Amino acid sequence: MGNIAGLFLVITLAYHSFQSWRKWQHSLHQLVFPLVLLVYAIADIGIWLLNDGFSISLKPILVVIPWLSLYVLWQFLQFISSSILYGLVVKRPIHGPIVVLGGGLVDGQYVGRIVGNRIQAAVKDATKMSEYPTIIFSGGQGKDELVSEAEAMRDFAVKRLNVPCEKTILEEHSRNTYENLRNSAKLTNSSFTFYTSEYHVFRGVLLAKKQGVNAQGRGGYTQFPYRGIAFLREFAGVMNLNPKQHIIYGTLWFVSSAMVILINFI
Repeated sequence: MGNIAGLFLVITLAYHSFQSWRKWQHSLHQLVFPLVLLVYAIADIGIWLLNDGFSISLKPILVVIPWLSLYVLWQFLQFISSSILYGLVVKRPIHGPIVVLGGGLVDGQYVGRIVGNRIQAAVKDATKMSEYPTIIFSGGQGKDELVSEAEAMRDFAVKRLNVPCEKTILEEHSRNTYENLRNSAKLTNSSFTFYTSEYHVFRGVLLAKKQGVNAQGRGGYTQFPYRGIAFLREFAGVMNLNPKQHIIYGTLWFVSSAMVILINFI
């Protein structure tokens, strides 16, 4: 059962890693990780389907290949537990500035439920501070969007949540979370709290840490059915932060497991 769950995660990871490469990277170096995952998934499925067709001499090595899926499953469990623990530990900020990370717009110009929940979480915390903080809305304008995500979020906050317009700043150049955090840090020149969706907080914290940005994250509520799918996508994003590391660790896992199997087989 663990191997099946691990294989499912490998296929999911390969898909989202390729989608990330197609959308942002387009470099051969970044394509290696999804290709390695795809080759492994095909090999694992092939072994499962043709198990009885292999000679006895190949059995020890073939037994080990599915174990690699357990490595991915272990990484996923670590990701989930770390995400939950961080959400429980992080506290409401007592001062600003605060940053709201953008997301896709409805009909190219309106804030949807998921991004709206991020804004509401940020405003809720802002109203509890002794001095109303500066709120940075971060998000550029996509090819299919009529306005920038930052502008749409600011308008939502001002018109629906009565946020003082003079307390808002637009950061309209970011294309992804990495740039959201980097560009917002340049505007604040200080530590800040960023607001995103619950499932996205932990990866945001890792991305901030990776580029030396001093920030903590808070999450807006996400409905359960979507949260499960989103966590899988976020897991792929976290694994893609250090693909070389996981290829090395996976190889070591395979070699050490193969040695144990071969010793017992001999």
